[in-house]
Amino acid sequence: MLIYYIPIVWLFTLSNIKLGKHKNLLEKITVFLLGIFLCTTYFTGSDWRAYEKLYELNSFENLGMLYGEIGYHVYSLIFKSLGFDFWYFFIITKLWCFYIFYKKIKERSNNIFFVLMLCYFYIFLYLFIDCPLRNLIAVGIFLLSENFLLKKKYIKYYLFCILAFLFHKSSFFMFFLPFVKRISKINRFILFGLLIIANIIFLDKNLLIKLIELLPFGLDMRILKYSGGRYFESSIFSLGNVEKIVIILFILFNKNKILKFKEYNKYLISILIIYYIFYRLSFIISIFGRFGTYFIIYYIFNINLIYDFFKKNINKKSIIIFFFMYGILMIYKTTLTTYNYLPYTSYLSYIFKEKPSYQYRKNYAFYKYIERRGKDSYIEKYLK
Repeated sequence: MLIYYIPIVWLFTLSNIKLGKHKNLLEKITVFLLGIFLCTTYFTGSDWRAYEKLYELNSFENLGMLYGEIGYHVYSLIFKSLGFDFWYFFIITKLWCFYIFYKKIKERSNNIFFVLMLCYFYIFLYLFIDCPLRNLIAVGIFLLSENFLLKKKYIKYYLFCILAFLFHKSSFFMFFLPFVKRISKINRFILFGLLIIANIIFLDKNLLIKLIELLPFGLDMRILKYSGGRYFESSIFSLGNVEKIVIILFILFNKNKILKFKEYNKYLISILIIYYIFYRLSFIISIFGRFGTYFIIYYIFNINLIYDFFKKNINKKSIIIFFFMYGILMIYKTTLTTYNYLPYTSYLSYIFKEKPSYQYRKNYAFYKYIERRGKDSYIEKYLK
C-alpha cells in the first residue's frame, strides 16, 4: 500500500521547493516514472478482465457484434493485426492518454508538480489503474479537441466529437460544449442559487429517472441499468461534496477578478459548473461519475486558479499542504475499500517471466482483498 504514497510525497516535495535550472530535468524524470507507475499495472484494476477477453474475441468477421463502441474495436483490431498482444496494446494506449494529460497540464499550469499531485489522487488512480479503457480514450480525445473549441474551429472540433463518441457514448455532451462558455457571464449569485436548486431537485430520484428517460441514443437505458444496488445512492453529505462547494464558492465570489486574468478562465468557470452537476448526480446514480471524468481536470485547473489567485508565498504553500493532506486521505480510502488497487503489480516485472494464467490474474486481487478485509457481500459476487 505504501507504494501509492510515494508519487504524492514526491510531487508534494517538488511543489514546495525552488528547482532552478534542474526543473526541466526533474519534470521529465517525474513524468516518465509516473507514467510507468500508472500505465504498466498488471493484476490491479477491474475492467481489464473484460477488455482482455474482448481483445481475444475481436476480429474483422465479428466487428460490431461485441460489447462496446465500434471505434474501440477498430482501434484494438489495428494493434491485434500488427501482432501486439493485449497487454502491449493496453499499456501503449494508457501511455498515449497519459501523455495527452501531461501536455494539457503543462499548457495550463504554472506549478506543474502541484497540478500533477492533484491529478494523481483526483483522477489518475481511477483512470489509469482501475482503468475504464474506452472512457479513458474518449477523455484523451476530448482533451485533444479543446484547442479547436477555444479557437472556434468547429468543423475540426465536431470531428473529434464524433471520434470520441465512437469510443464511448458518454462523450455525447461534447456536441453541446460550444454553448457553455456563456455560463460564466451569469451573475455569480444566480449561479450559486441554481446550484442550490439543483441539489434540492436531485434529492428526488423519481424526478431524476424521468429526466434520464428523455436522453437520446439509448443512453437512458444504459444509465438506468445502474439504478439499483451500489450504483444507486442518495447521500449528499460527504467531505468531497463540501470541498467542491467551498471551491465553487471561492471561484464564484471572486469571479470578476478571476475573469480579468485570462480569457480562458471563462471556459474554466463554465466547465466547473457542469462538472459539479455531474458530480452531484453521481451521488444518486454513480454511473454519472463517468461523465465527470471528462471535466474533473478542469475542476483541478480551478483549484490551480485559486493557487494563482494568492500572491503571498505562505498562502500558496498552505494550499499545497492542505491538498497534500487531503490527497493522503483520499488515497487511503480509495486503495483500501475496493479490490482494484492492492496489491500493486506491474507488467514490467513479468516481461522475462512466464505469464500467469488469466484465471490466476483475474482472482488474484479478489483473494488479496479477502485477506485484508474478510469475505463480504461486496467481493462474493466477483468470485462466482
